[in-house]
Amino acid sequence: MADVADGGFGPTLGHAHYFLTYNSGEAPFAEDLFRRDTRRLYETLNARLEGRDYLVNARST
Repeated sequence: MADVADGGFGPTLGHAHYFLTYNSGEAPFAEDLFRRDTRRLYETLNARLEGRDYLVNARST
């Protein structure tokens, strides 16, 4: 959960978009790395939200 809470989404999704959209085929290692990490972050987020409306508390502030 730390990755979601500490901002791992922003940098990871930005890098994934860059490598997978604008440089597709140029850096297979980076593409694979960010594809897997993006999937992991979304799976973590989905698991955390299961049965909840918010990530941390009962309300958003």
